[in-house]
Amino acid sequence: MRIDTKKWVVLVTVFTLTMVAGDHFIRFNLILPGFAELELRQLAMNLARSKGAIEREVLHVQTLTTDWAQWDDMYTFAEDGNQKFIESNFAWDTLVTTGIHLIYILDVKGEIVYGKAIDPATVEPVRLEQFPDKVFPPGHPLLHSSNDKAINFSGILLTHYGPLLITSHKILTSDAKGPSHGTMFLGRFLEKETVIDLNRQTQVDFTIKDPLTSVFTEKERRLVADLQDKELISEPVDENFINAIGLLKDLRGRPGLLVTASNPRTIMEQGKKTAHVSSFVVLISLSLAISFIVILAFMSIHKSRRRQVEIEELVDQRTDQLRLSEKRLNALSDAAFEAIFLTEKGCFLEQNRAAEAMFGYSREEAIGQHANMWVAPEDREYVIRKVLEKEERPFEATGLKKDGSTFPVEIQIRGAEFLGRRIRVNAIRDLTEKKRAEQEKEAMEDKLRRSQKMESLGLMAGGVAHDLNNILCGIVNYPELILMSLPPDSPLGTPLKAIRESGKSAAAVVDDLLSLARGVSTSRENNNLNAIIGEYIASSEFNALKALHSHVTFRAVLAPDLLNISCSTIHIKKCVMNLVTNAAEAIRDKGEIQVSTRNQYCDGDLPGHPGMERGEYAVLTVADTGIGIPEGSLERIFEPFYSRKVVGRSGTGLGLAMAWSTVQDHHGVITVESGEGGTTFELYFPANRDEIDAVSENVDLDRYRGNGETVLVVDDDERQRMIALHILKNLGYRGESVPSGEEAVRYLAERRVDLVILDMVMDPGINGCETYRRIIETHPRQKAIITSGFSESADVQQALALGVHRFVKKPYFVGRIATVIHDVLQADSGRDGRSQS
Repeated sequence: MRIDTKKWVVLVTVFTLTMVAGDHFIRFNLILPGFAELELRQLAMNLARSKGAIEREVLHVQTLTTDWAQWDDMYTFAEDGNQKFIESNFAWDTLVTTGIHLIYILDVKGEIVYGKAIDPATVEPVRLEQFPDKVFPPGHPLLHSSNDKAINFSGILLTHYGPLLITSHKILTSDAKGPSHGTMFLGRFLEKETVIDLNRQTQVDFTIKDPLTSVFTEKERRLVADLQDKELISEPVDENFINAIGLLKDLRGRPGLLVTASNPRTIMEQGKKTAHVSSFVVLISLSLAISFIVILAFMSIHKSRRRQVEIEELVDQRTDQLRLSEKRLNALSDAAFEAIFLTEKGCFLEQNRAAEAMFGYSREEAIGQHANMWVAPEDREYVIRKVLEKEERPFEATGLKKDGSTFPVEIQIRGAEFLGRRIRVNAIRDLTEKKRAEQEKEAMEDKLRRSQKMESLGLMAGGVAHDLNNILCGIVNYPELILMSLPPDSPLGTPLKAIRESGKSAAAVVDDLLSLARGVSTSRENNNLNAIIGEYIASSEFNALKALHSHVTFRAVLAPDLLNISCSTIHIKKCVMNLVTNAAEAIRDKGEIQVSTRNQYCDGDLPGHPGMERGEYAVLTVADTGIGIPEGSLERIFEPFYSRKVVGRSGTGLGLAMAWSTVQDHHGVITVESGEGGTTFELYFPANRDEIDAVSENVDLDRYRGNGETVLVVDDDERQRMIALHILKNLGYRGESVPSGEEAVRYLAERRVDLVILDMVMDPGINGCETYRRIIETHPRQKAIITSGFSESADVQQALALGVHRFVKKPYFVGRIATVIHDVLQADSGRDGRSQS
């Protein structure tokens, strides 16, 4: 049986039109209108709940007004206005928390006995233009609303501070009897938090808007006009939400609040789902009917062609099986992470996609080529030997890409049968990431070893620094004290100054140890590398170095526009000194040392320095023409105490370790290149464009002498106490001392002093921070200085936070302690200028 094409088209068209027409009629005439009516009812109910919630708030205020107005004490207060009643009952801190924002009490003449309104947003009194200052005139609208015929009234009053829920009540006795002594007004602003709370209570998301605090748009004004005759207006927002808009009138019956309730369109969504189900049912019904007819029509055709189809399907099945087998083989090959090659007698037969991506040769380029093309020349003999040995275990070699670049690979070879031929399957894995990971692991392990070594150094340095700095205080300060009492031409001046400078040098070594172990924790200032280099070149240390190495030429090439850096100037200066000293000692015959600076913008990591931040850097370069650093020593030159010099003659072995530590603490990078032509160090410091901080190093002691002020020294070291007392006496202060924090607390419990100098570490007993905490319990404004042989620590920071004015690191010098004492004593009682020295 054959069906005419035109009849088939007509049949399909009639079926389609019938289905569309039936679906349209059922959807838009029977189902959706009913759900639209249900949705409108829900809108009306939610809007009514929103408006009802506001009206309940008004009713709540009305109830509070009735309770207050019908109270004998209020009845008496309205007549005599006694102040005691106000203080006892009108505590606004409490009233605001209960939602009362306005209270006005009027006597029978309309005069205000008490009146106040509070803005809930600022909790500050406000004046409402609807409420007179002293007397309500007889015709005032609020008095008119509270006429003699009504005991109370309530409603919404629009103000410039927001809508006010206000109620009025005649002031009566507790048993609601008169005559009335006046009128009481109680109000609550309808603030945002109240509306949010009403949203939560009603489970309806609604908002309010009034014409005084918000300007109505043209659309909103039209809505207000339409709502004069309607209960609500519905306004779709989108497919998921629809708004119900209603109006609440104010006390005078005018439009007051525009209430908008947002409603999810769940009902209409359900209606749409129902319509979809209906359409589906109609479609299925018509489809079944027409399908039955079509099946009958085509049964005969299928019967005649069944045999032919079975034959074609059998052929296609066999063909598909072959194609599927080929696709599976290709998919498995292409999905492999390794590059896979099939070779016969050393020549390529086939490769996967990974091989093309790894080596860069397309399939057409690779077929027929010899396998040696993928191996670096230096490894070809090694790979051929492995193949001849029929090695099936993985082995490493160097791969060669099409572009000539090489990379590490792992090769595994195995024999196989392919189309009746004996071939080799070669699997090659790229080891680049693995090798990189191994290098990173080695770097991390090296960093861990360095960190552990630095930690050990920190423990050692911390163990000796405190006691050693106390000892150095005597070596540094006693010569200064003696020099202060000697005439300028005394023959003892030179040896005393030598002793003092030796003590300062020893203190600098201890400071280097602490800085190396714990980081550069001293204060930072904005400075310029050119200025720091200039100070070093003008120093006595540099002149001594030039005299010692007269065969070396020193040259400075400084960028005139060099950017500034935030730094610890003393540590940067030490870096310059150590690098220049090492460079001079590396030059055996005539040579040159060049110190240069430049600006450089870095937009990526430097080799060997991952994580370097992008930005502007000021770069310090120290290059020499010396003998260079052996390759085996390059990896160890930044280790503490590692030195190829004669120990005790050329240094401590801390110079390069200090340079590395200082650069790290300044968030910079240090690089080194060395060879037969010399060594070049480059130090990268993050740069800025801020102004240089002014620093003065000259101290005129006459400016900082005291006027007999009492200073209490708290230190567990007797020598330190004696030194401090001598310094204080020479500076014009009256010094007292105690050996422990506990003694200091007992001493100050009965006396007062102008200043306390506290040692941070006192063993045994409480430390300086705890001592100061106990002192300020008795003397809250006690001025104090904290001292320590360590760099600034967490305990020092805590002491500064408690109110200690300054931190001075031991050993402190006369000029430094004189300046700090003077500044602290001159500071006002607000403890301005706390810092560290």
